Amino acid sequence: MQDTTLDTVALENPMSLRFPLIAVLCLAPPLPAAAQDLAPAEPESVGMSSSRLAEATEALQAHVNGSDIAGVVAAVARHGRVVYFEALGQRDRETGDAMARDDLFRLYSMTRPITSTAVMMLWEEGRFQLDDPIARYLPQFADQRVFEDPGAPDLARTRPRSGDITVRHLLTHTSGIGSRSTPIYRAEGVRLRSITLPEMVDNAARVPLFEDPGTRFRYGISTTMLGRLVEIWSGQPFEEFLAERLFEPLGMTDTVFWADGERADRLTTVYRLDDGSGELYPWAIESVPFTERPALIEGGVGLLSTVMDYCASRRCS
Repeated sequence: MQDTTLDTVALENPMSLRFPLIAVLCLAPPLPAAAQDLAPAEPESVGMSSSRLAEATEALQAHVNGSDIAGVVAAVARHGRVVYFEALGQRDRETGDAMARDDLFRLYSMTRPITSTAVMMLWEEGRFQLDDPIARYLPQFADQRVFEDPGAPDLARTRPRSGDITVRHLLTHTSGIGSRSTPIYRAEGVRLRSITLPEMVDNAARVPLFEDPGTRFRYGISTTMLGRLVEIWSGQPFEEFLAERLFEPLGMTDTVFWADGERADRLTTVYRLDDGSGELYPWAIESVPFTERPALIEGGVGLLSTVMDYCASRRCS
């Protein structure tokens, strides 16, 4: 049977937001490939339809024209060949700069698959086992307790934890660790962007879990803990490991944690839709300086990338 694995990725505002949109469709076996190796081809040469892909352009342009989004970069690749690659709308509505194919987007949670790829590379090298307790490598998690009521977390009302947090739990978001946006994490300094990754992990370990490990899916900062584990297992800073072991071999020259030099000119602006007027306005989810090195380099969010770079990363994972 022919392998037609579908990897679909879309970065858009979570409904209430209106980011410039990056969309990537990669239909291909999971083969290693550098970004520059994704050669253009006619859709029909890989079993796809030019006319149907043209309809995608019409649909995306309608969203731009309707001010649902400021702009979009979209690509479709199959069997290592790019059969669709369009840039529509604007990178920045205030300056009027048109969107370009090589513009950079904030990946936000799309950083996580890249971090998980790094983790599994180290697993293949035998640096750890998936069911290892993370306290073996991060001893500050050894005695972490659990909130009695996760709906109203109170540091004075906790109970002993049942079972250890494992690496597998972090990968599957079943560790019991919560989201950075929760009030208790804000109060305990987990949300701070002015601290380093080891400091953030220490702060998170001081906050009880929201449930016992392995009992519930909870989307949160588990992948950030994985970034710290990558540092411990590899003996390298997280960003250095990604650059040397993933980005450079795959030709991902525009995947970075901050945009300096000419990259800053290619960084797209994030917009939010005003509920009252229905107009888009520039909006920062957090006051993160994307044009200078942040203090916190983490695995859950933070990367900037282009469509072609991200497509290369998805074909190797």
